[in-house]
Amino acid sequence: MFEHIEHGRHCFRSVPSYEMQTTMEDGELFVDESIEAGKLPDYMEIDYNGNRLPLSRFMFA
Repeated sequence: MFEHIEHGRHCFRSVPSYEMQTTMEDGELFVDESIEAGKLPDYMEIDYNGNRLPLSRFMFA
């Protein structure tokens, strides 16, 4: 969907409830990213490279 993971991260930073946490364990960096579906609006769109990506809390079980 995205050319590089950083493009996706930049795009999803505008999403309500998006969180990114980094931890360092044994010299290795771990990244945990999440979106809390219950905090999403009924419907929203994310702009990426001139395209609109729909996102809704109803997309998640």
